[in-house]
Amino acid sequence: FAAYAQGYRSIVRKLKKALPDVRLTLIQPSPFDDVARPPGFPGGYDDVLRRYGCYVEELARREGARVVDFREPVNAGVAAVLRANADLARQILPDRVHPSDAGHLVMGAALLRGWNAPALVTRVDIEAAGPRVAASEKTEVSELSAADGGLSWTQLDEALPLPLGFEGATVELAEAAGAGLEALDQQPLVVTGLAPGSYELRIDDQAVGTFSESELAAGVNLATLSTPMQRQAFSIRWAAEGRHELRRVHRQMVAGGSADEQWRSTAAGLESFDEATQAARREAAKPVPRRYRIVRR
Repeated sequence: FAAYAQGYRSIVRKLKKALPDVRLTLIQPSPFDDVARPPGFPGGYDDVLRRYGCYVEELARREGARVVDFREPVNAGVAAVLRANADLARQILPDRVHPSDAGHLVMGAALLRGWNAPALVTRVDIEAAGPRVAASEKTEVSELSAADGGLSWTQLDEALPLPLGFEGATVELAEAAGAGLEALDQQPLVVTGLAPGSYELRIDDQAVGTFSESELAAGVNLATLSTPMQRQAFSIRWAAEGRHELRRVHRQMVAGGSADEQWRSTAAGLESFDEATQAARREAAKPVPRRYRIVRR
């Protein structure tokens, strides 16, 4: 514990000295699974991590930093899934220590909430009678028109939805564990005043889903559906995952090859390549105009 506390204080001190205006978020440890599996000794190792986390919380208070707890949300998630399926609950921390992708989503959601991340991607309310845009947030709606009992319009959003496939097993497990991802990824489309019937929503001529007039009037969260915006977000995610590997190799070369000119030159080349591809990713992340159509079936 003394080494852990001293190391944490040292990291915070060095960061604040090098970057006086830095905003720090100190993260309390994720758990050791003593919930879905019996503890190995009285009290269990997870209680050790709880006590370490208490120190992180105390340090954050002293340093005026934000603090986010990973242990409690993951433990609560394991316990929630355990009540329905013990084998599935053990998939959140498969080796008791390292979170699976579902466990990482639970922690990511906790971090976003700790940062007060905005949940709203866009919101559009359309009244079919007229038609007119009753309200919109974080998007620009234009060229709204009615035709053949349906509607069409163009949207230019300010942001993309999260790159999450809500119909996948990983997200389903994370949601069962209480991640609350949909609440962090809101892109509601509300269309009122349509005649009774069934309607297909198309975006850039790609079918997104079929809904009744009452479902559209209640609102559909586009962020949970396979849309062109979601696919654009996925392309950024995949590009970013490639960057993680590049940065890992770069760190290894810098740490292990400081005396070797060839290694230093290669590391510098990797750094330049990363900067160029990062600029390309930022450009690819910009939303583009999308053409929406609601067609009566």
